[in-house]
Amino acid sequence: MILDAVEARGGRVSRWKFYQYMSYDDPARDGAHAVAPDDYERDMRRVARALEGRGVALHFKDNEEMNASLFNILSYGNAQFMCDGDTWSTSRRTRDLRTYDSMSELFSAHEIVESTFRRFHEVRR
Repeated sequence: MILDAVEARGGRVSRWKFYQYMSYDDPARDGAHAVAPDDYERDMRRVARALEGRGVALHFKDNEEMNASLFNILSYGNAQFMCDGDTWSTSRRTRDLRTYDSMSELFSAHEIVESTFRRFHEVRR
C-alpha cells in the first residue's frame, strides 16, 4: 500500500530498509515496542512476497545487525558504537572524531574490528 501510494504520486523506491525494534535497555519502552524475532521473520517473508517483482531491493535489519553495525556520529562530534557484549546502555563513545589522524587510529584506540566496521559502513558502488 505504501509503495503503491508513492508510485501513484510519481515517486520511485529502489531500496527499502526495514528495522526490527532495537532495545534501549528501558523495560517499559522496550516492552511497548519490541518485535519478537519470530514475528519479525514472518513479517520479512510477508513483505518480500508482497514486493516481489516490484524492483525494490529490500534489506531487513534485525536487532543483531543493528547492534553489530552501530556507529552513530553524535551532534558534538563523538561517535557511539558497540563491541561484542555491549547493550544500548553500555555502548561506548569515541572522543571527538576530528582528533584522530586516521581510521586506523580510531579503530585501534577503541578496539573496533575494522572488517566489521567496513562491512556495514564502507561506501559500495
